Amino acid sequence: MSKAMNGRAPSWIACAAALVALGCGSDEPEPTPTPSEETIVDVFREPVLTEAAVLPEQDAHVVNVEVREDALVLTYDGPGADVPGEGAVLAGVEAGGYLRRVLSVNALSDVRFELATEHAQLVDLFEDVHFRVRHEPGATSWVERGPVGGRRDALGGTFNLLDDLPISETCGIAPGQNVEVKAELSPIFDAEFDIFRRTQRRVRVELGGSIKVSVEAQSGAGIGLNCEFEVPAERMPSREFANVFFIGWIPVAITHTIQTEAKLEVGATVSAGEVTGSADATYRFSVGASYEQGMGWSPIGTADRTSTANLELTEQATASVTAKVTPGVSYTLKIYDTAGPKIALRPSVEGELESTLCEWEGEVKGALTAAIAPKLDVPVFDVSLLEVDFNLELLSGTFWTGEGTWAWCADGGVDAGMPGDGGVSGDAGMPGDGGADPCATHSTCEDCNDAEGCGFCRSSGQCMSDGRRAECGSGWLDEPSSCPDCSGFTDCASCAANGFCGWCPGMGCLNDSTEEARMCADYQPIACGG
Repeated sequence: MSKAMNGRAPSWIACAAALVALGCGSDEPEPTPTPSEETIVDVFREPVLTEAAVLPEQDAHVVNVEVREDALVLTYDGPGADVPGEGAVLAGVEAGGYLRRVLSVNALSDVRFELATEHAQLVDLFEDVHFRVRHEPGATSWVERGPVGGRRDALGGTFNLLDDLPISETCGIAPGQNVEVKAELSPIFDAEFDIFRRTQRRVRVELGGSIKVSVEAQSGAGIGLNCEFEVPAERMPSREFANVFFIGWIPVAITHTIQTEAKLEVGATVSAGEVTGSADATYRFSVGASYEQGMGWSPIGTADRTSTANLELTEQATASVTAKVTPGVSYTLKIYDTAGPKIALRPSVEGELESTLCEWEGEVKGALTAAIAPKLDVPVFDVSLLEVDFNLELLSGTFWTGEGTWAWCADGGVDAGMPGDGGVSGDAGMPGDGGADPCATHSTCEDCNDAEGCGFCRSSGQCMSDGRRAECGSGWLDEPSSCPDCSGFTDCASCAANGFCGWCPGMGCLNDSTEEARMCADYQPIACGG
């Protein structure tokens, strides 16, 4: 990542707060606000606005901007204001952001004017700019929008997409039965815009991170459990949040919206006692679309996964459990108020576990597919993309298989799990590995992270399969950029000069990709300060 300029989302203090709220206006560029911890903005070329561009919120005489679907209403502090005319391109962050071209002007009074508008594009605002914004939610507040108003929750970086599914009422869950499903998303949003009006237009929008899908079914003796239902997207709450950040002195607003749906299939039979079966899969992914002038659109899609399964019986019995959950997750980015590509993910996990009186066997299947549909007005261009669709099958197949003998049988059998615990479990980090870790053949951090499904454990100095990540703890390195050792730099100046390192007072020089760097409150990746 280039460190030519590195800012972060504004902390709403002093003049920065007034700027966004339409106070503290000025004809001179305002300084970049104090950074926050969650949004990283890299500016590779300073912005140059077009001749038509106007930023009302930086006009000292504008006291209010009312944003309507097809109009903007500007209120000034006195008569005689210089009101933007037909053809002007207005941008600001009020009401989630707006980027509009003025079609006509209607004077409501000598200080209040209604501007009929249409959506404009980034090329109408910027003559020249190149920036990248990356957001990894930490303790941010998301807004949940459902059929009954909205609710604001501090959801943090990971949240369950399948809250409050009507499983009990839809499946008719009886006493002694239970079904639990989860889809926990930890998102990272990454977008890059490179505009030079006459010669180049490039855009890249990615949704990355991880999603863990899990299902657990429990049934009692003599009870059959059989259920299948689907919850459409319109019945599921959506979540969104907005980033406001500065490109030089120009405020930019981006809104991220997540919408979910869910499909569940589950069944269980048991002759005695109680049986519980569960399966989960964790997918790490990066999915999106990129555009380059002269080459058109192309999809972005990479993924890897780990998975586990578990079967528990309270006593000797015959039993079977099958369960499958497929949540759908769609993500839309809007820059100012114009929507960009829509990215849809569909992860799934399916567990099948059966037991006779002494023996058990099972398998876990899963898949991760994605669809990218840049059908809407993409806010870099002055054209609409009508029929561009990409469908990607990133992962699919059997993730884990296992068999064994229960511990309560006479000889204990083989692969009997933990003696006396009434359960067995399987780790599907690497299917069919026979106990050997294929990642162990890589001796260096760089070689390890170039290998699919592997990560380097800093504390042990070993390359390990992703499924063993928990054994390593906080020293897990799973990106090539996290490999450089920054500990040799003993002062802030030499540390910050390295492209992968930053200085943390009290801790020293850290790699940008480590957990320690992300947790440091006064991290200095570019320049040393007080």
